[in-house]
Amino acid sequence: MKKRFGLNKILGLLLFSSMILLFSTSVSCAYPQFHNQSFSVANETQYRNPQRNYGFEINVTDDAAVGWEIGNITGVKLLINVTGIAVNYTAVNMSANGVYTYNFTALGKGAYNFSWYAYNTTGFGNSSLQQIYVIAINATNPLHLNMNGNVDANNTITYMDWATITAYADYSNSGTVLLYRGGSDVSSENGVAIRVPTAPDGHNYSAITTGNNNFTSNMTTWYLIVVEQPTQSGGGGRVTAPIYCTEDVKQCEDGTYVTRDPNNGCQFMACPTYPSVENQPETTVPQSGGGFNLGGIFAQIQTAIQSFIAQIMAWFGR
Repeated sequence: MKKRFGLNKILGLLLFSSMILLFSTSVSCAYPQFHNQSFSVANETQYRNPQRNYGFEINVTDDAAVGWEIGNITGVKLLINVTGIAVNYTAVNMSANGVYTYNFTALGKGAYNFSWYAYNTTGFGNSSLQQIYVIAINATNPLHLNMNGNVDANNTITYMDWATITAYADYSNSGTVLLYRGGSDVSSENGVAIRVPTAPDGHNYSAITTGNNNFTSNMTTWYLIVVEQPTQSGGGGRVTAPIYCTEDVKQCEDGTYVTRDPNNGCQFMACPTYPSVENQPETTVPQSGGGFNLGGIFAQIQTAIQSFIAQIMAWFGR
C-alpha cells in the first residue's frame, strides 16, 4: 500500500506539471517582439513628388521563445513626427505573418523621428528604439530646354525665322521655371513662337528654377545659332527677310509694261518718260552780221519744195 501511494502521488504531480506547462504555453506573459523592419522607399532617398508612397513595415510577434504567437497581438502603432509633433498612427496587419504597415503620401524633405509600439492580449506592451527616417532634398532637379523640337541640344535657325523656346522641369512642383536669353529674363516668351532678335553670334538660352524646400535650384543652358541669309550678290551679310510681290503688271501710256518693286512696298515701278518736242526752246543760230530765225529757214525750204513739185506736175500735165 505504501508503494502504491507513492506511485499515485508521482503520477499526480506529473499530471499537475503538464497542466501548468499547457497553461503557460497558451497564455503568454512575454512582451511583443519586433522583427524585419523595412521601408517601401529606402532611407535617405531623394524627394520626388507629393504623390509618392512611403510605407513603413514591421513584423510583430508575441514571443519568439514560444512559437511567435502572432494572433495574440492586439495593436501596433507607429509614433512619428510627420507634422513636427509626434503622433500615433495605427498600423494595419497586412498578412498572416504579422507584418504591420502604415503608408504616407505627403512626406516632404526632412528627418522624421519614429518608433513602434505593440500590445498583446494579456496587456503587455513593448516599444522599439527611436529611429530616424530621412527624405533627402532633390539635388538634381532636372531641367530641359526645347528649341523648335530639339530637346537639350544646340539648335540652328535662319535669321528672321520663327522659333519656339520652352523651358520646363521634370517635376512640376520643383519651383518656378524661368526662361533667360543672354542674361535677360524672357519668361513671357516661354513656349511662344517668336522671331528671334538679331545677334552677331546667336543666343544663349537658359532654363532656371528657383527651387523650394524639396528641390534645389538649378540651371541648364543651350545655344541657338542664327544663320545669316545670303545677299543678292551671293556674298555674306545679314539682310531683311525677302519680300515677294504679286506678279501682275501695269501698262504705261507708251505701250510698255512695268512690274511691282519689292524694295518699295510692292508699288508699281515708274513708267518710262521721253522728252517732248513742244517743250523744247526755240533755237537761234548766229551768223556773221547778225542772226537768223531757224523757223524762217524751214519755211523757205518748204516753199521751194512746194514750187518744185508744182513744176513737175505742170510738166506731166502737157
